Amino acid sequence: SEILDLTKSIMFKADEQADSNYQMGLSLASNNQFHDHLFYYKFYPVSGLKLISLDCYDISVLGYEPHHPKYQQASDLLYKYHGHRDWKGWNLEDNLPSNLDIRFTSQNGALSEEQLNWLDKELAESDDKNEKVIVFGHVGVHPNSCEWSCLLWNYDKVLEIFHKHTSVISYLAGHAHVSGHCVDNKGVHYSVFHGIIETTPETNAFATVSVYENRIEIEGQGNTQSCHFKLASSDPSFTQFNSICHSGIDDQTESYARTEEVYA
Repeated sequence: SEILDLTKSIMFKADEQADSNYQMGLSLASNNQFHDHLFYYKFYPVSGLKLISLDCYDISVLGYEPHHPKYQQASDLLYKYHGHRDWKGWNLEDNLPSNLDIRFTSQNGALSEEQLNWLDKELAESDDKNEKVIVFGHVGVHPNSCEWSCLLWNYDKVLEIFHKHTSVISYLAGHAHVSGHCVDNKGVHYSVFHGIIETTPETNAFATVSVYENRIEIEGQGNTQSCHFKLASSDPSFTQFNSICHSGIDDQTESYARTEEVYA
């Protein structure tokens, strides 16, 4: 199959789309008192492949003034789980249970209902056009791809939307600082990349992503995990979602890959 080389194309078209999205955000901002801009968008590096970038801090206590409605919405959610409104204490896990609720700290955030609805519509459009979609976001959305303390607050709503559609093939994230990968029972692959901040000056931490018709190959360098995985087929009998993932430095770094476990 013909390889879709994303490197230079993604950087150029992402800059174009970001500028277009910024202008659209300015237009929307003129209609609300808080002058919000949009930080989620889509673009096409090649025909038939849509890339969607999510704003994982759309609802957050980071980046907003305390009087902003999205800050207040995030503050109310953190109060529910921490029982206080101490900003510094919101990033501590001491009083949180050791289950999925541990994600409710100030280092994480959530997608707004507006963004969730936008994502749903974008994926429906891609379903109709028989496009493949790769989604990006800073924060992980699958519990088997990263530590639970690094999950999006409303990751479950994102997964619910993903599973409504046939176009999503992969979600790529960072934030956890440790490489990880999993695949769900719908054949969607979730990869988390090693944090550059955890990388010593003499070690690399980056990856090249190549997309083929039937697979994706992530070639990690240094601390970044490499991962090759097959894409789900339109054939309903296709059930092989196997992946081959390994550390870029001979397994000397910690990895959070759970390639055989399914968390639906």
